[in-house]
Amino acid sequence: MTQPLFETDAFSKQIGKYLCVWELPQRPGLRTRQWNLYSMSGDCLALIKWYGSWRQYIVEPKQGTVFNEGCLSDIAAFLRDCNATQRRRQTEVPR
Repeated sequence: MTQPLFETDAFSKQIGKYLCVWELPQRPGLRTRQWNLYSMSGDCLALIKWYGSWRQYIVEPKQGTVFNEGCLSDIAAFLRDCNATQRRRQTEVPR
């Protein structure tokens, strides 16, 4: 079972062994979601957001962050899930 980053934080989800994402509040006018990516020790590492030009979620790392192969694999899996969810939402909601 995944533990939230903070005990009372229902908006966080652990991804992999060392990372956690925290969903940011929905901004007015945005149809897509955003998350901050944290280490399990609480350091903010990156922003995960929709990149309209590529029509997919991307990771925007903070300056000076480094990631190993395992963490990159966990992030890629999270992005795949986010993109799949967004594609399903786009087919369900008429524009």
